[in-house]
Order: sequence, then structure tokens, then C-alpha cells
Amino acid sequence: MKTVRYYIKNDEKSGTHIAVSAGPAELQIYIKKGLTVSDKEAANYGRNTIFIDGVFDGPPFLDNDKAMYSLDHHKDVIRAFTLSTCEQALVMLAKGFSLGNNKWNIYINEPDLDAVLAIWIFSNYERIMNNINNVARFVRVEGIIDVHGFTMFNLLGYSDETLAYEIERIEKLLEKENRLKANGLWKNTDYFEYTADLLQRLDDMFFPNLKELTPDYTDLYETTIEGNYLIKACRFRGSIYELEKILKEKYGSNLLVIIMEKEKGHYTLKIANDFISGNLLPLYDELNRHDAKTEKDKNQWGGSDIIGGSPRASGSGLTTKQVFEITKQVYNKPQS
Repeated sequence: MKTVRYYIKNDEKSGTHIAVSAGPAELQIYIKKGLTVSDKEAANYGRNTIFIDGVFDGPPFLDNDKAMYSLDHHKDVIRAFTLSTCEQALVMLAKGFSLGNNKWNIYINEPDLDAVLAIWIFSNYERIMNNINNVARFVRVEGIIDVHGFTMFNLLGYSDETLAYEIERIEKLLEKENRLKANGLWKNTDYFEYTADLLQRLDDMFFPNLKELTPDYTDLYETTIEGNYLIKACRFRGSIYELEKILKEKYGSNLLVIIMEKEKGHYTLKIANDFISGNLLPLYDELNRHDAKTEKDKNQWGGSDIIGGSPRASGSGLTTKQVFEITKQVYNKPQS
């Protein structure tokens, strides 16, 4: 079964949006037909905001101090000389832009391929940087089409075979949009459903081997320390190594410590980044100090520097929440 990553959420407080995890970052994608934001109004949107393809009523801008960006190639630019929105997103990543472990709000007013492709680039920035040539070839063709139409492909310098391959992929993605527009249905389309589906199809096209998280996998608790590094507590019925692989595919080197609840009272601990995290020995000591079920010199929390777990004979008397809070305290203070 394929991975499904893009979820439509109806939140009374924040409004309807598409939610997706991008490494340790979380994206909330808002789509409002005809939305335009003035320079004065933009200040109300706060940090970690990205306006896409015409939402901001002005020229594109990058403000790292405010963590606010507008990617666009329409207003107050020389359109023929300006990269498409999706290409601007890719250049940002190539130049070193990172979403960190923050929650970002992204706004579009119409889900054409250029705008959705920009969102998809941010949603997959870690995977794309490991596979940038494949993605860049596709993005450059879409960018040429969006800015110049089908008349300037000689700017790419691609072989006929490469160009034909990328155009075929683009046309395949556009089939649904073209059909809706031809039948006069585009303006009445549910943009959230359409966008989530298109983002998923881009995933399937570029990352077909992404595996679906097992139904036994459940996120329980998480926290960040030192700004970017993550401690995760999960319920999982497989091995700690399977869980580590799943989490690292999502969080990469930001993942520090994994707490795996296999069943009630039985936990496995794993250091996922021993360069940063040190080892588990201080954590074993602290857990044993709090756990009423441990016995001195036996039946205790323990293991190696990088992997261990709860008392084998009796399990732990601590809840997953308690184990998580103790872990957080241990790794949030300097190690001696």
C-alpha cells in the first residue's frame, strides 16, 4: 500500500487546511479562491509564512528576519526574466533554506501545477535535496511552460528524449485539471481535495518506494531540544530498528532519542544520533530512580550505551508519558 501524507483538516480555530509533515517541520496549506494579501495585511500573518503565486499583492520577497516569504512571478516583475514560482522554491532549497522544526503556514489562491509544485517542494525538501537532479529536470520544464509556454524549450538544453519524458509526466499530472476546465467545472472544484490528490500523485511519481507506516505505528509524544533535535515516543509492534528507519526517513538527523512502547509497561530505548545525544546510561539511572517495579542490581532499566529498555522480568511501572517526561528532563540538561 502507498503512503498517504496529505490530510485535509477542518479546524475551528485555524480553519480548513491540508496538513503534512516535512521532516521535523509541520506545514499547514491554506487555499482560498481569489485571496490577495496587501503589504499592510501581510504583517498580520506572523512568522513562518509563505505566500505562493499571487497571494501577496506585490513583488516576490524573502525576509529571513521575519521568516516570511512570497514566491511569485506576476506582479511588479519582468515576467519573461523571472523564474516560475516552483523554480523559486527549488532555488531556495538549493541555497540552503530549511523549514527547521517549525510550523509553517502556506497560502495559495488557486491550485495550478506551478503553485502546487512549489508546495510539494517544501513538503519534501529533505528528500528532494538527496535527489535534486531528477526533480530539477521536471521543475525546469514546468517552469518554462508556466512562464513562456511551449516555445522556449531551447533554453533548457535537454535532449529530445529527456524533454519528451518530462512533458509527458507534466501532461499526465494535468489531465484532471484540463478535464475540469474543459467541462467548465474548475471554479466549482473542491480545491483542498484536488490539491491533496495532486500532492500525493507527485509523491507517487518521484518517491514510489515510500512505504506506508504500519497500522501498528502510533505517535504518542514528541519534543524538541536545543532548537532542532527531536525526542519521539511511539507505540510500535515491530522492532526498534524498523521504527528507527521509519522515523529517520521522516526526520533525518534531527531525530535524537526514540522511546518505543511495545506493549503496556514494556519499552525499548534507542539513541538515534549518538554524535549529539551522548548515551543512555544517565537515562537508565533516572528511570530506575522513579520506577517502583525495579529491584536493585536486577530487573532494572538497562542495556548498552545506545539501545536498552525496561525491566525484563516485570516490565515498568511507569506510563509512557512518565518515561517521555523523564527522558526529556535528562536530555534537556547538560551531560556531565
